[in-house]
Amino acid sequence: MPNASHPFTALLQKRVVVLDGAMGTTLQRLGLSEADYRGERFRNWKGKDLKGAIELLLLTKPEAVEHVHEDYLRAGADVIETNTFSATTIGLQEFLFDGKPNNGRKDPEFFERVVSDVGLRETVREINNTAARMAREAADRVSNETGEQRFVAGALGPLPVTASLSPDVNDPGFRAVTFDQIKQSYRDQIDALLAGGVDLLLVETVFDTLNAKAALFAIAEAFEKNPVPLIVSGTITDRSGRTLSGQTLEAFLTSITHANPLMVGLNCALGPDEMASFVEELARVAPTFVSAYPNAGLPDPLSETGFPETPETFAPKVLRWVRNGWLNMVGGCCGTTPAHIAAFAKQARELPPRVLPADARSQSDLGSARVSRAGESVSLSRTLNEDSVQTATHYAKRRLPHFDKPWAIYAITLATRQRRTLSSKARTIVLDAVRHFHRQRYELFAVSVMPDHVHALLQPWPKGNDTTGRPIFWKVSDLMHSIKSFTAHEINKIENSKGPVWEKESFDRYVRSDRDLKEKFHYILRNPWDAEIARPNEDYPWVWTQEDEAKSSSRRDAATGTRDARAPRNSRTGHEEARSRSVRANTETSSLEDEIQQIQPLRLSGLEPLDLTRDFGFAVIGERTNITGSPKFSKLILAGDFEGAVAVARQQVANGANIIDINVDEGMLDSEATMTRFLNLVSSEPEIARVPIMIDSSKWSVIEAGLKCAQGKSVVNSISLKNGEEEFLRQARSVRRYGAAVIVMAFDERGQADNLARRIEICRRAYELLRQRLDFPASDIIFDPNVLTVATGLEEHRNYAVDFIEATRWIKENLPCTRVSGGISNISFSFRGNNAVREAMHAAFLYHAIRAGLDMGIVNAGQLAVYEEIEPELRERVEDVLLNRRDDATERLVDFADRVKVKVKEQVQEKAWRSSPVEERLKHALVQGVVDFIETDTEEARRKFPKPLQVIEGPLMAGMSVVGDLFGAGKMFLPQVVKSARVMK
Repeated sequence: MPNASHPFTALLQKRVVVLDGAMGTTLQRLGLSEADYRGERFRNWKGKDLKGAIELLLLTKPEAVEHVHEDYLRAGADVIETNTFSATTIGLQEFLFDGKPNNGRKDPEFFERVVSDVGLRETVREINNTAARMAREAADRVSNETGEQRFVAGALGPLPVTASLSPDVNDPGFRAVTFDQIKQSYRDQIDALLAGGVDLLLVETVFDTLNAKAALFAIAEAFEKNPVPLIVSGTITDRSGRTLSGQTLEAFLTSITHANPLMVGLNCALGPDEMASFVEELARVAPTFVSAYPNAGLPDPLSETGFPETPETFAPKVLRWVRNGWLNMVGGCCGTTPAHIAAFAKQARELPPRVLPADARSQSDLGSARVSRAGESVSLSRTLNEDSVQTATHYAKRRLPHFDKPWAIYAITLATRQRRTLSSKARTIVLDAVRHFHRQRYELFAVSVMPDHVHALLQPWPKGNDTTGRPIFWKVSDLMHSIKSFTAHEINKIENSKGPVWEKESFDRYVRSDRDLKEKFHYILRNPWDAEIARPNEDYPWVWTQEDEAKSSSRRDAATGTRDARAPRNSRTGHEEARSRSVRANTETSSLEDEIQQIQPLRLSGLEPLDLTRDFGFAVIGERTNITGSPKFSKLILAGDFEGAVAVARQQVANGANIIDINVDEGMLDSEATMTRFLNLVSSEPEIARVPIMIDSSKWSVIEAGLKCAQGKSVVNSISLKNGEEEFLRQARSVRRYGAAVIVMAFDERGQADNLARRIEICRRAYELLRQRLDFPASDIIFDPNVLTVATGLEEHRNYAVDFIEATRWIKENLPCTRVSGGISNISFSFRGNNAVREAMHAAFLYHAIRAGLDMGIVNAGQLAVYEEIEPELRERVEDVLLNRRDDATERLVDFADRVKVKVKEQVQEKAWRSSPVEERLKHALVQGVVDFIETDTEEARRKFPKPLQVIEGPLMAGMSVVGDLFGAGKMFLPQVVKSARVMK
């Protein structure tokens, strides 16, 4: 797409661009009659009255449309839209198609006749071609007169039917129209507009993102021969901030960015007062240019135009958006006239445009950075130009998981209570406090104290040694508590205030890699907003590394004759692993800006966005809607009980699944039709549809059927090199056009990868093909290096888990920005029927795989065991198998599984914990998510403690503290935390 070199792009970079206003409003004010709409062309038309079908005026009264274009151009519009808002076969079928539905309601059979009707298609092409040429002539005429280039945008409006919603409330799985029919309807329009000479395409008033994705698919096909810049403009229908089909603004943005729009905007439905907050949000999150053209207020039948805002009241409101730096293009929608555009055009053109995020980075002085290897140490230094400080964007306030590691460096964030603003003196107190503990309790690398939060990068120091001589480190939570306690009293004292200063919850995560270290270091020091900054003025001659720890451990182990119980038997040594992770800055030549561009989250969406950033932690993909892995779901689908099957999906989301995997591959089913039906039903359930879906099938036709039902950005599971490179690339290209991310299986023409070398070979090859041949975004590539079954008794299977873990580590280190996933339950298939052993294997495998970089996994969101709670002997034997630590590991685990009776074990465990003191029972209930006895135990605790508040602050908070520690250590996952939160509530 010629976005970078196009003159329209150059104009957007130079100044604010002015778009025209409403076509329909202006034409309706002319008071045209039915005869005007019919003209000679449709004088004898026997169908519905044509008045109101303004696109027909292009053929019956063209001078009226010409005058509107001319008036907007004279008013100061840089861009005029073609009069083609509803000029599609589906859009005009109400007026120009004389066919009737066969079954009393319009359905796919009816619309197939519509989009295939030769006469209707020819009329649609004529209307669009005429509209493009008419607008082109008007724009060129004014361009020649004024010496300023004017542009024509081919307008693609919405349709009277939606692919995401059923028109029948009694049949939520029904859809009146298909994705392919919508795509064909838009394709006829697009080809005619491009042939007529438009400069741009504008997909506008998007209230159903799936309809828009069909249009974008047709555009991508047309752009193979004739590309022009693309604008997509969505419609937020009310103050809820959602489209008519239910998506939030950010979810909508995520769903359409695959089309590479030059600009994304908002229009229609709302006036400038109601739309303002959404324009601000879009300006904050959009990586593209941003436009907005609101209605002239909310509908008012008593107003001359049908809307209350006059040019004098409308102009100041949209100009405020421009002055706030939110917009690159501004115009008007329903109810606006040439007078509305003239009221703000001159001033808007003189104001600076919104700066794109990438431009903001390049314009700010990032200073210079150095992270270099010096023997066994890392040195950090930085310079900052104080005059170039830029406004910081808001960070996402999440609980960021980390694993306690010796000598780890942590990025921490402290937030003030209810965004309380700290004065300059208060920020100085915080800065002094953070510095106070420097080289007492931690090594401080960088800190930025902002008005309502603090960012710091630090490395906890040892505070002593245990009995074996190993260092005992300061806990990050204790360090943050010390800083908050140290500062709260003094801040309240100088500000003469009371109450808590800091949020109870803090945010911390350990720095996983050298790139991560550099990213966090520069983020903290380059992005201060009215901040007090600690600038390192010396090199730090030491930063203890994993390599140093490995050497220390080796020396200790050699002296004691011991070995790390969790080290994989056939893995690389700690020294080799540390060397592979060492700082590579001496050989790196990319600039800081290039590195920032490489750090991209995997963005998915359902009705709501899901940004899988580095700080998100492990993403749970619910597996119970997979017909091959869930007997219950299989029975429901085979019996045609879709309501019951939807309930399974609902339960997965309720249990904490971030994504749901859907697979309906079954020889007795029409899998394409079943996938379509089930996804249509799921999309009608907001509590399920809010999360992204993973479309899972071994048949490409089933995957494609699923993609045509997903209005959000989904995940395809999966494609592979099994059938060769060309088929692999064809499928990947289609995945991209449908706007999905993709899982790539480690499978090629020679078969499934079953060792580490083959996993690396296939993943590297697939990555190079996707990036070099298709420019497929690396952040949308997810590798599945094959979770294969261990403990089968076969020698060649013993290292399967280790190979997966090491392949994951290699992918994360060598294939930038990609993600790693896997079907976790495959690992334990040898122990079918023994859920206790299987759940222990899943928990232990996840614990080690996540530490190696596993980003997500397909699991049963309702049955995730807590790693720390696994019975010690079982955990040891499971890890012996998974990490291949003993030759007899499988036999020992099988023996354990055979002699331990699960039911007896559960009964003994239940009896044991019920006999504990009430404080311990409450803690157990919170950690395990058990609600059966919570009311009884809480009442007992209330009678035991003097005040009810002490129950909350005592055993309940102690239990949640354990939950937080386990989650932070990677021994507990989000669905388990959700269950704990329900118990607490």
